[in-house]
Amino acid sequence: MLLLKELNLYIVFLLYAFRNFSNPLYTVRNYMKKFDDLMSIKNEIDNISAAEAKEKLNDPNVQFIDVRDKESFSKGTIGNAINLDRAFLEFYLADGSPLENKFFKENPDKEYIVFCGVGGQGALSTKTMKDMGIKNVKNIDGGIADWDKLEE
Repeated sequence: MLLLKELNLYIVFLLYAFRNFSNPLYTVRNYMKKFDDLMSIKNEIDNISAAEAKEKLNDPNVQFIDVRDKESFSKGTIGNAINLDRAFLEFYLADGSPLENKFFKENPDKEYIVFCGVGGQGALSTKTMKDMGIKNVKNIDGGIADWDKLEE
């Protein structure tokens, strides 16, 4: 008898948990952020053009950060950029993380210029860095793709 009560409670729980999935208006899509909403973070960060970034290339107070994956980074980057793969960025920045990159603690007054392939991951990374306490961080709008156009 006890088993039957537990089974009934379990069925009630399942019905409650999945009650709205039978409603066609209630879908996973309703909970997923739209791309335009995601990229609206560009309004919350400082963005600079590739041309503006190029003017800072040899400035010793500026550090370029390439957030593309290691394979892309190995094929070419901008100047003295260091590679901080977007996939691990929070781990590189978090105090006490096994992957923590001490560069930021040792250079709190540097200006950091972030870039990726075309600007999206750079924007998200810039927002993450800002949220994690990096003060002077900017994104190259258009990423390395726009930088490469300057070289042509």
